[in-house]
Amino acid sequence: MDQQAKNNRSRGGGRSGARKKRKVPYGQGRENIRRAAQQLFYLKGLGTGLDEILSEADVSKPTFYHHFAGKSELETDYLFAQARALWDGFDRISEKSRTPRQFITRWMDFVRRRTRAAEFRGCPLGNFAVQTDPQHLPDVHAVFGTSTKKFEEALVRLAVPAARARDLAADLFLIYQGSFLMVRATGDRSHFSRATRLMLTMLDS
Repeated sequence: MDQQAKNNRSRGGGRSGARKKRKVPYGQGRENIRRAAQQLFYLKGLGTGLDEILSEADVSKPTFYHHFAGKSELETDYLFAQARALWDGFDRISEKSRTPRQFITRWMDFVRRRTRAAEFRGCPLGNFAVQTDPQHLPDVHAVFGTSTKKFEEALVRLAVPAARARDLAADLFLIYQGSFLMVRATGDRSHFSRATRLMLTMLDS
């Protein structure tokens, strides 16, 4: 081989010098897929195609199917990831609150701060419930049931009697979900403030 050919090979010229696809460390591929799915499912909906998710995650289909049985499993993973974020928020804010009123006020302040971004698309759990196929409805029912239970536990932790906490939690979570829908449908963020006032009124009644 002459010197020019050697130089070409050292610079990446020729077939053997073609750039190889970067190898993703084991385990990171799954997180890349989950991160891409969480972003795209929220911004574009559950109709987002698998190819777009894998392109955003920069992984191949064999890598995807190594970690997930299919797109349906990825959707379930997304649902429970969003639910855990909600539940962690309930726990964290209730533990720092001294009264039920303080908990509700702090919780809704937290919601307002989190939804100021330009990419706000509503509540991810509510969106999932509306967009999903019937096969996911048992999981949706479980997530919404647990979310209401978490609300109830937060109230009990703050000295609301158990029976009253159970009744209040269902009503308060209903108002919470409705506020997301109204803000998304109208673009008027004052619905969060209205929801807060309504929740506090119910709490005091």
